[in-house]
Amino acid sequence: MRIKSLGKNKTLVSIGDHEIFVSYETPVAGFISGLGYFKTNKYHSVTTSRHINEYLPAGEVTIIPQDTIDGFMDDKYIDYTIQLEEYHNKL
Repeated sequence: MRIKSLGKNKTLVSIGDHEIFVSYETPVAGFISGLGYFKTNKYHSVTTSRHINEYLPAGEVTIIPQDTIDGFMDDKYIDYTIQLEEYHNKL
């Protein structure tokens, strides 16, 4: 696991090819290899929205529930790809 500061109150947590973007102390977006970029469906603040937009590249982004992103940070969700694929298949 790698943790990298991307600026004030912006952190990127990387595990293999997977990334979770954290604004302040809240995971709000990320990237899963093979599935692409995703972001939360929940509005947090103007600043967090700006942080998300600065992190995400232009293009297709999947919007997923905040609870799902929160789960990616729990120990029980070690294999992020399986979790996001399961969610993606429900769409």
